[in-house]
Amino acid sequence: FTWIRDTVDNQFHLHRGLAQYFGKMAVALVSNDVLPYNVSNLYVAMKEWLEYEIMELITDNGCDISDGTVLSNMTTILTQEIENFGRFAFYLQAKIDAMKDIKEEDQDDIYEANVTRYNGVLQGLYQQFLIENGLPDRPYFKNILMAPDIDSGYEPQVFPYIAYSLKYTECNDSNIREAYMTTTNV
Repeated sequence: FTWIRDTVDNQFHLHRGLAQYFGKMAVALVSNDVLPYNVSNLYVAMKEWLEYEIMELITDNGCDISDGTVLSNMTTILTQEIENFGRFAFYLQAKIDAMKDIKEEDQDDIYEANVTRYNGVLQGLYQQFLIENGLPDRPYFKNILMAPDIDSGYEPQVFPYIAYSLKYTECNDSNIREAYMTTTNV
């Protein structure tokens, strides 16, 4: 307590702000029938991760991504899978958003069944992005979308299997193909 007061946050502004934020999160969770999570935001993030993070790694490592190369084909497949997820995400989000307009007196058994179904989908969403054997050299990290960067140990790395392969293998290496295939098959 003394160290925090004297060194980190002597007026406790940060602590107050965090308490307010988590309080608002708690209110949002109990105020909505369906979990307040916008799945389409994950789709947008995945597109940005591929466009900026992975393409930067490809460029930084001098890999050839011209048409017809394995890396180009794998990137095209990943892009298509992200677009498939995007169609699902926008469809699901539209269904969830439509439920917000249903007045309380009109909420029947079908409404309750949909709440249960959509909450189940949202709760299990990130489990769909786990790989059983984990990442190379780090089997305890199983999320194919994000994991701590292997270099720093804490900075987030998006598409970690692909990023790891691009950082530590040759551009035409079969490990890169395996990384893309594992990522797109999830």
